[in-house]
Amino acid sequence: GPRHLSVLRHAPVVLFRASFASCVPTPGESGVMDEYEFEGENKEDTLANLYQFNLASTIYSCLLENVTSEQASRMTAMDSASSNAKDMIGKLQLSYNRLRQAKITTELTEIVAGAESV
Repeated sequence: GPRHLSVLRHAPVVLFRASFASCVPTPGESGVMDEYEFEGENKEDTLANLYQFNLASTIYSCLLENVTSEQASRMTAMDSASSNAKDMIGKLQLSYNRLRQAKITTELTEIVAGAESV
């Protein structure tokens, strides 16, 4: 999933996870986890539980990163839309004021021309 760096930057990340089989030794071989002590009777069950927890945590972390990236993208899009709307309002207001001023000038010119003809 994407790694959220900032509001404007997201970096795709490929996650590699070791398989459960790589942690549990086959009979007669030494395993990666031989140097650690585990509570409980069955070391394989403990490692299986740890592996499942690690996998679930990784998936949950990816989901959180995804939601964060999506929200940041939405915020950026809304900020851009708001900025564009403000620019458009400013341009429309300027156009409206110019047209209103032109109409006022025309009416004043007609009043002055009417007063001169009397």
